[in-house]
Amino acid sequence: MVDEFSSFARMPKAVLSHRAGGHRARGHRLQRVSSADIDIELDVQQGELVFPFDRRLITQAITNLVKNARESVETRLQQQPEPRGHILVVAGVEDSHPFIRVTDNGIGLPKENRHRLAETLYDTREKGTGLGLAIVKRIMEEHGGRLIFEDAHDATGAVSGARVTLQFDRLAARTTAAE
Repeated sequence: MVDEFSSFARMPKAVLSHRAGGHRARGHRLQRVSSADIDIELDVQQGELVFPFDRRLITQAITNLVKNARESVETRLQQQPEPRGHILVVAGVEDSHPFIRVTDNGIGLPKENRHRLAETLYDTREKGTGLGLAIVKRIMEEHGGRLIFEDAHDATGAVSGARVTLQFDRLAARTTAAE
């Protein structure tokens, strides 16, 4: 925990350059291998997204979100094995804002203190450090973006997990043709 807090305190300033954002999300295909009971799906909408971001920091943010989603799904599967675990990572543009969104069918977000989830050292898990989402929030602040927490819903409209979005500056967005 001391190492994680030190990393948080020394986190470098973002060095933004125009890059394709869909590739960042694709890096999480490897996590499918270690999640035999959880399907991880990637959807890059509208071709490759090209906008200014720091590749290393956004990779870290996505890694933290997918890790949290996996832990949430694993917790739910211990209590309720059906439906199968599922994590969807979507990259796209909404209202001229590029975004990367991680949606899971895990235990969901807490109703109380949801606004505190990205605070340093605040954690709802027994063995959590309270730094993962704080790091993601700080990364998004460095990018002039936002971290958005929402409930995920199933086909019937019932709450069925969490949906966390990295929303980037709208003026920086543009798309290129799909690969």
